[in-house]
Amino acid sequence: MAEQGTGEALGALKRVFENVNPAPAQSQAGVWIYPQDFESIEFTTLPVVVLSEVVNNQNQWLYDAHDLSESVWAIEALVFLYPGPLTTEPAAHEAEKLHNPWPLALADILYNQQDLYRTVVRVGQGKKLFDWTVGQIDFWQKVFWGIRFVLPVSQSHSH
Repeated sequence: MAEQGTGEALGALKRVFENVNPAPAQSQAGVWIYPQDFESIEFTTLPVVVLSEVVNNQNQWLYDAHDLSESVWAIEALVFLYPGPLTTEPAAHEAEKLHNPWPLALADILYNQQDLYRTVVRVGQGKKLFDWTVGQIDFWQKVFWGIRFVLPVSQSHSH
C-alpha cells in the first residue's frame, strides 16, 4: 500500500458511497466531500451523502516498528434522506422508512473493500466496521432526517 493521506481516503470512500445500493430505498443523488465540495453540495434531490474527517475527535498516532507508524482517525458520512425538521407523525413515518436499508448496503460493499482501494490499512476497528446514528441532522442552517455513519480508519506511514 502506498502512503496515503486523509484526502485519498475520503476520495476512495466517495467511490464506495457512489456504489451503495440501498434498495428498495432510493439511491443517492450525489456524494460530496466536505469542505472541498461545499460550494457544489446540492440538496434539491435527496438522498445526498456528505463525507468529512470527524472533527473534535481524538485521533491516534501509533508507533509500529521498523520505521513504520499508523494514524488512526475517523470519517463521518452524513446521509441526508428527508427534509426536516420532522414536525408531524406522517412525515416522521415516511422518513423512518428510508434509513433501514442503508447500513446493510454500506456494509456489503465495505466488507469487500476494507482497504478503500488501497488508501488505508483498513476501515473499522477490531470487529467493528462502523457506527451509525439515525435522526435529525443539522447541516449549515438546514435540518434533515438521516443517518450519521462514523468509520474508523487506519493508515500506515513510513519514516
